[in-house]
Amino acid sequence: MPTLADVLFRDHVRYTGDGQPNEPAGSPAPRGDPRSGVYNPKKSDFRDFANYLSSIVGPVLAEATWLRTDIITGTAPLINISPGSITPPNNLVFISQDTTQRSGNITAQIVRNVNSEHGYLNPKALRVKTNVNIDTTQTEWAISGEIDNYSNLTGTGCTAVSGVANKFGRAGVFAGHFQSNDHNIFATAADVTPCVGTEMNIQAVGLDNPTANQGYGNRRVLDILARTHEISGWNGSSGNTGNAEIGTGITVRSDNLTQGTFRYGIAVFQTIGGSAITKAGIQIATTGERGLSIVGSNTVAQAFFGGSSPNGILLGGTYTGSAIRVPSDQKLAFSNSDAVSLRFNSSNNRLEFLNGNTIRGYVDMASGSDVRMN
Repeated sequence: MPTLADVLFRDHVRYTGDGQPNEPAGSPAPRGDPRSGVYNPKKSDFRDFANYLSSIVGPVLAEATWLRTDIITGTAPLINISPGSITPPNNLVFISQDTTQRSGNITAQIVRNVNSEHGYLNPKALRVKTNVNIDTTQTEWAISGEIDNYSNLTGTGCTAVSGVANKFGRAGVFAGHFQSNDHNIFATAADVTPCVGTEMNIQAVGLDNPTANQGYGNRRVLDILARTHEISGWNGSSGNTGNAEIGTGITVRSDNLTQGTFRYGIAVFQTIGGSAITKAGIQIATTGERGLSIVGSNTVAQAFFGGSSPNGILLGGTYTGSAIRVPSDQKLAFSNSDAVSLRFNSSNNRLEFLNGNTIRGYVDMASGSDVRMN
């Protein structure tokens, strides 16, 4: 179908679809019907086309102070929105804002208002896709958020990438979603190559601050906060402070369709030795009811300690109750087969020494004077 430009700047006067009597057949714009004579565009045609461009492009560029559109030759951007003093890099689209000349708090904005439903799967306000179609040594990044911070104000924290989800209804929201899909079917497990959902790292020089954040330093790969959202109607005095059940949740969801599993829910390990070692795999410093809670019904054990350390468990705290507490009628075993064990029998108030199920001795904890050894 001819465009508006095809019609306004056509070669000949008459064309198929011009709406006039006896319109020619098979002569669409922009060529038209040569028998009708050459068409010379009028000023009104140029006005109509300029107004059309303004209606389409105007709202998009309404906030742009500078605009230069270059032909795709050499390294010039196709669209360059930047101060004239800036030399644009080798990009197709380049946008630069100098806040001394334009003080707006948003450089570029995309708004998608969803007021109707059309059955799409995961529609998006912005989609960025990179297709790596050849074997290449360069590592492609589809989206990169980068910030160069030269400020010395220690009370602020600038962010390279931020995801914010505002929940006003009951439907669930996610501030961030990262999914890595492995489309390969490998012949053996040893053939599997890396596929990582999220990688986070920190690069620094020298030791961390030894006293900041209760001695845990200022550098961290992941910082998780629970905060009360101080919106209208909240009242901290009535117990309406924000509460989230889990800080970090590793939910192992194996539905009947996929049966996907994790070998390890959380694995903390180091890949280098020498002096570059991790002081503690997990450090827990909380003041709640429990520092560590294990409540699963495991098939072998709730906790397993292997390795070849000098000590298996070191208890260095000051405990007002017991350093180790074992429930009544449970055994404390001293062999790999659980044959030799110690148990407090609540039915007769005895501390019993067992070999298998045979009682080899006991101490009567009620009287203290009844001691038996077989």
